[in-house]
Amino acid sequence: MVGGIQLKLQNTAPGLIYVGLPNLSGTVNTSTSGGSLSSGGLTDGMELSPGQSYFVPKTRLVSGVLTVRLIVPATASGGRLFWETF
Repeated sequence: MVGGIQLKLQNTAPGLIYVGLPNLSGTVNTSTSGGSLSSGGLTDGMELSPGQSYFVPKTRLVSGVLTVRLIVPATASGGRLFWETF
């Protein structure tokens, strides 16, 4: 049984990316308020810097609106996001 997913942005990524999950606002620092992650009821994006990782528990991995969303600004183009299930 999967307990969640670990996301990690490549150490040598050229810039940060944004990870959008429901109910982030008020729990972590977020960016892109009112941006494309917000339209349609989705949340803001949490910054993930090169080399940084973030664990998403299974309770937040539901298809549809509760799916992990990523925004990659042009300045981070070419960086890789690795993921592993636990």
